[in-house]
Formats: sequence, C-alpha cells, structure tokens
Amino acid sequence: MHIAAIHNLPKNKEELAGALASALGVTLYEAGARLRVPGNGPIVVAVSGEHKVVEDIADKLHAKGFEAIVVNEDEIETGSSQFIVRKFSLDERELVVESRDG
Repeated sequence: MHIAAIHNLPKNKEELAGALASALGVTLYEAGARLRVPGNGPIVVAVSGEHKVVEDIADKLHAKGFEAIVVNEDEIETGSSQFIVRKFSLDERELVVESRDG
C-alpha cells in the first residue's frame, strides 16, 4: 500500500477544494470533505497498491500548489509494531511507561 498526503495547508484550506478536486478527479463535495478535518495536515488523499499511481497523484497535487508527500509501504507502521501504553507515571526524574504486554 502506498499513500499520498498533503500537508502544511493554510488556514483557509477550504478554499482549495476546487484545486484538490481537479488533482484527484473527484467532486468538489468530496474534496471539500477531505479538507474539513482539523489542523493543517497531513491529510491522506489517495491510497493505492501501485506506487506509480500514488506518484502520479502527488505530481498532480504539486502542480496544483499542494505540498504533497508519498509514503511507501515499508514506511507505514503496522499494528504489530505499535507501542500501546497501558499506564504511565511521572517519577522525580523520568516518565515510566508500561505497555499492554507488561
């Protein structure tokens, strides 16, 4: 799986819906919905099993003025490599963290 994401969006990011719709080949409504998430990114805008597809989308996004990144399959964190915190405490000089596995 490969991902294209946009980041460093301005505060008026909703105004970019037309450009995003054009780059992704989606409706203005779909593009606007993606831009309504809180913050300025990153926002995942495309996912594909083929690297070339995501690279092409990133190129279109760059051409429309977006800061786009491509995240490749080997860069995506899987559930098995996550560190899930069960509890934590603050000692005098350190943070003590216990995972769900103990």
